[in-house]
Amino acid sequence: MRAFLCSLALCIGCAVNPAAADSAPWPAVPSRTVLQTPYGTLSVLSNEYIYESRLTFEGKLVEPRISGIINITYVYKIADSQAVLIAVSTGSKTCEITYYWIRIDSKGYQVSEPFGSCSSEIRVDTEGAQLVLSTPSIDGADKIDTWVYDGHTVRRR
Repeated sequence: MRAFLCSLALCIGCAVNPAAADSAPWPAVPSRTVLQTPYGTLSVLSNEYIYESRLTFEGKLVEPRISGIINITYVYKIADSQAVLIAVSTGSKTCEITYYWIRIDSKGYQVSEPFGSCSSEIRVDTEGAQLVLSTPSIDGADKIDTWVYDGHTVRRR
């Protein structure tokens, strides 16, 4: 755990400065469709119908299936792996967007359960050995939902 804590660092994406985060409502979220990692390439396989694009790792479809309008947003180094935040829009009017963490290492990848509050406005921070995603709550504009990823599972705080 200590190695995990010591090696957790922002690898790619925007670092969030807490002072700057307070002055802006929500930071712009990085977006890419290809990510080279030391363990292989994560990429979006486009489709004629945009909501049917698929996420691939090393040219093979990621399972469980992740499809929709897919953006590879943030990447963090965790010990001997990388944690990648994926944003997915399926075109649903009831839930604009969902998120997944994918942990990639020399053995392959592990996909989290989908999570989020259906908002494209997010802020990602680190708290010790955990990655924390905050987003406006579906329950009201004055509330914030927080999701914590420990490298294995996501839980709502």
